[in-house]
Amino acid sequence: MGEGAANVSVTTDWLRKRADDCDDCANAIGQQLGPASDACETIRQAAPGWEFVNSLPDMRTRWEELNNLLRERLGDGAKKFRACADQYDHNESAISTLLHAIFG
Repeated sequence: MGEGAANVSVTTDWLRKRADDCDDCANAIGQQLGPASDACETIRQAAPGWEFVNSLPDMRTRWEELNNLLRERLGDGAKKFRACADQYDHNESAISTLLHAIFG
């Protein structure tokens, strides 16, 4: 490799840890639904008669949709990290089997 060439190393353990990180992040984001809902209710109660209070249900719906989208995308990323790790394991096993068949 020439100067400045990338030195990339990927292990199945690293890939699976990234999948777990995606899952952890999705769970943390999902746990924000309750506090956000509580905050909307607190604001609504604290500002009777204010016009912006009427927009709180729309804001809450948008937050829930965004929250769901983020968790869905993180879940998809986790699945892809795990699929890559599984494919690496499969390829390593296949190469090992092939080399064993060739060289005994």
